[in-house]
Amino acid sequence: MLYEEEVVACVATMPCRAAQLEIACASLLPQVDRMFIYFNDYAEEQVPEWAVCDPSITWVTSNECPYGDLGDVGKFFFCSQEMKDVFRISGDVFTFDDDIVYPEWYVEQTRQKLSEDSLSCSLLSYHGAILHKGCTDYHSQKTIFEVKGGVAQLTKVHVGGTGCMSFRSSLFAPSLKMFQHTNMSDIFVAKWAKENGVNVYVLPHQEGDFRILLEAQNTIFAATFRGDGSERDRSAEIRKIVSSVRWHD
Repeated sequence: MLYEEEVVACVATMPCRAAQLEIACASLLPQVDRMFIYFNDYAEEQVPEWAVCDPSITWVTSNECPYGDLGDVGKFFFCSQEMKDVFRISGDVFTFDDDIVYPEWYVEQTRQKLSEDSLSCSLLSYHGAILHKGCTDYHSQKTIFEVKGGVAQLTKVHVGGTGCMSFRSSLFAPSLKMFQHTNMSDIFVAKWAKENGVNVYVLPHQEGDFRILLEAQNTIFAATFRGDGSERDRSAEIRKIVSSVRWHD
């Protein structure tokens, strides 16, 4: 299938993920026209040479950017309302994580789904969750469909994982103001989708299609799941957002 518009991939990262980032980007670079990387807590001289030398990669460092450290929100920086006239992103956007290795078929097969009339005005992902009725606790009151596991069929969900998400830039170009806290972009995107009548789907895939490079205990997700009170813990903020939205009509 031929596409007239470009396809771009956007990611946010931090110094401790340098090794994983290179692997994740290498799996996606051959599949996209342009790649955008937001380097949190980086100075320009710290940006790796492979990113600097690749003409298809555009990057920004938080130390030089007025927005500063954006955490995971950095993956939406380049396709945001605030930056639309700077980076001029059009076509299909893939937001990805710096600790996932993506399969060779990822972009092509996902774009085929995005081109279907029934899905073109949706957010598509390979990870997501259905929230139970009356949900107040995100981590204990949901049914999860994991990127690292198998999902047998197209599944409508409330929350899609932004680490393996795709959408039409004409559908979704969020304002950075939408993300009231960093490192919980999945919830804010889900809230936007619900409030704007946009469906979110998890696409079918097999276990092992996506390779995860980091152990779960080293992630923001783990700190939030434990509610450990650390700087990475977003459990209280997520509870507040989840409780404020009527997920089931």
